[in-house]
Amino acid sequence: MDSNRVTKLAAGVGAAGVAAALSVGLFWPTTEDSTRYLGWRTGAEDHMPIRVIPEMTPDEHAEALVPTLGAETAENRKLGREALSALLAQGVTLGEGARESTALALAEAHRLSSGATKDEAAERRQCLELLIASVKGDTARAYAEQVLATGENADKAAILEALVKPGALRGGTLYEMAYELTKTPDVPEALKPSVIRKVRGKAAAEELTAFVAETKDKKALAAAAVEVQNLHKAELLGSVISRLDEMEMLNDSKRMPWFSGALLSEHIKKSEGIVLVRALRVVWARPSLTRSTFKAVQETLASADPAVRRMAARLVPDAVKYAALEAEEGEKTLTARLEVETDPAVKGELEAVLGEVRRNRQSAEAQAPDAPAEPAPVTP
Repeated sequence: MDSNRVTKLAAGVGAAGVAAALSVGLFWPTTEDSTRYLGWRTGAEDHMPIRVIPEMTPDEHAEALVPTLGAETAENRKLGREALSALLAQGVTLGEGARESTALALAEAHRLSSGATKDEAAERRQCLELLIASVKGDTARAYAEQVLATGENADKAAILEALVKPGALRGGTLYEMAYELTKTPDVPEALKPSVIRKVRGKAAAEELTAFVAETKDKKALAAAAVEVQNLHKAELLGSVISRLDEMEMLNDSKRMPWFSGALLSEHIKKSEGIVLVRALRVVWARPSLTRSTFKAVQETLASADPAVRRMAARLVPDAVKYAALEAEEGEKTLTARLEVETDPAVKGELEAVLGEVRRNRQSAEAQAPDAPAEPAPVTP
């Protein structure tokens, strides 16, 4: 952020109350009033000349927000956190003094909030998230380690959620403690895969594969499937998809996890038999994947396995729908395959999907606006 411009932090926060408070402080003569919002100078009087508050550096902004992070009212504390979040979201790196004083204020706010109500529980989570993922520094690390050692399970989960965010605190005792928590019931099962991958990096493959095989929690299995794919190893997909099938998640598009089209294509090219059929079922359950996988799927139309050919044929209409190939090309592909197909079940599938592609094309052509008629020649 450019420290040489007048900062209007309220625009970043997007809260009407903050905008009003800051506009008073920025454009009207004011007096110091520590009881008002953000520690900014507030209070305007009639018939006074307009004056502009001097420009502030990011560190000065953070320091100005410190009193509000521990303000008496929950609403002001919330606005202070939002303002701080908006400041740090711009890629600002605070100097050591501002960073540590801000971290101390957030830690104190976390300690003083009981978490007894929904709003207070949210306040505790937000304080920890700002500490670990945005403010960082020695104070934030020490406080996070303290909470992981002696805090409540909800706070431990909040810290683990913050640790897996981009740019959060990394390494050291904090990572070791977070990793140990993945072996306990103290944090949600679905949170563990992301922590394992974050802490263990490329060495997480074996652990995540074991997690996939052992967990009975569908939400956790979906999370683990995503983290396995984040390792970018297509050879690991087979066991993941097999486990999803065992847990009856290949037929449930709401519970089935996100899949990388590029990784799934690579897996399809290297698979056969039931492993390949399961991979094609993933594409069937998520038709939009045909856009990135159909080139690999199309090659399986010539598979020796009738079950594979039948499943591949069923995906052609989706490939046309999601622009993986043109309708005319889809017809040609199915017609060519139909001419050489000998299995009655596969032949029936090919005929059915060919008819579907043709009907869809004819319907689209009928609904297309007529081309404008050429103007009649003008006779001189």
